[in-house]
Amino acid sequence: MLKKSGIIALFGALVLSTAALADVKGDYESAIQNVKDNKIEESVKLFQGISNSTDKVYVTKANYQLGTYYLSKNDTEMAKSYFTKAIKDKKDSSSEVLESLAYLSNIYYTEKKLDLAEKAVVDMVTRTQGKDAKALSYVASFYLSGNVDYVKAEDYYKKAIAIEPQNLKYKADLIQLYEKKNDQAAITKTISEMKTVNNQLTNRDLGVYFAQYGNVDLANKYLLKAVNEDKNNDAILNLGIFYYNIGKKDEAKKLIAQAQSLGVKGADETMQQIKTAEAATPAPASK
Repeated sequence: MLKKSGIIALFGALVLSTAALADVKGDYESAIQNVKDNKIEESVKLFQGISNSTDKVYVTKANYQLGTYYLSKNDTEMAKSYFTKAIKDKKDSSSEVLESLAYLSNIYYTEKKLDLAEKAVVDMVTRTQGKDAKALSYVASFYLSGNVDYVKAEDYYKKAIAIEPQNLKYKADLIQLYEKKNDQAAITKTISEMKTVNNQLTNRDLGVYFAQYGNVDLANKYLLKAVNEDKNNDAILNLGIFYYNIGKKDEAKKLIAQAQSLGVKGADETMQQIKTAEAATPAPASK
């Protein structure tokens, strides 16, 4: 009888455990839906409950979500605490863990703790065994702009490219490195390699890419090359939008007006958007 009772008890524990895991998954899905429905407080409570559960997978997911929540609130200490919890399992290489490490690196970088920032991005590569191009590019970017080491940056970018040779993003990032080094031969070679993947690649494409990623100098350089050397009318509109976004509004409007006169697609809509936005902005009070 005792033996039978033990079997029944054990079976019951298994059922309860499975039900608990199902509840955690359901809570997580509900929390995500609450985020989509803008019910943020409800989702935070659910994530906090999941964070204290025993389901390792969903604990990691919840800690990552809580980290991003507190980061959005500019509470970096709370964000760090949850991101740190998310990366607790050293063998975990899930997307939530990798993103948590990326966020931690950015936080440490802003705090000027470069050793910790470097440790976080290198950990991304360690966890993915050097086989994840995105993780490799994170380390490369750190050595390009953070704790500057051009040799390491180039090495990591090339490793990322070797894994994803069709992904032109990594080659474009490599161009940023060569521009910093003023290595024109390497720039020309890299662009030529990019064109073997996409023979339609233009200076305009590079300029737009650099603008999207906040490299003002290179965005300006390549968009101007597209306008002046390639005679690309579409680039006139891109340059105008770029100038408007960085505060050079008078030059921007002239370029957008020029694009309008050339019949560039989207120029009329862009100018109208600017007029609407400026009309809705109160004029500064006169002194």
